[in-house]
Amino acid sequence: MLDRIARDHGAEVHFYGLHDHVGQFRRHFTYMLETYGGMKATDDPSWAWDIFDRYDNESFSPEMLLDLALEGCILFRKMR
Repeated sequence: MLDRIARDHGAEVHFYGLHDHVGQFRRHFTYMLETYGGMKATDDPSWAWDIFDRYDNESFSPEMLLDLALEGCILFRKMR
């Protein structure tokens, strides 16, 4: 859909992740807990954080984590 919008308006579309690949699952969930849940990361048991650490360190390669943007930016650039 974004490709079609870009093409229909004579633009290019680019996607960028906003964060690096280091601890992104733990960092993102910590943010959600504190911001939306009013909780502290230390309130959760260590086994819960082990799950996020597994995603950050074992389930995905660093290269794949760069492509797996939990937050990102979509940039349309008008071609001349």
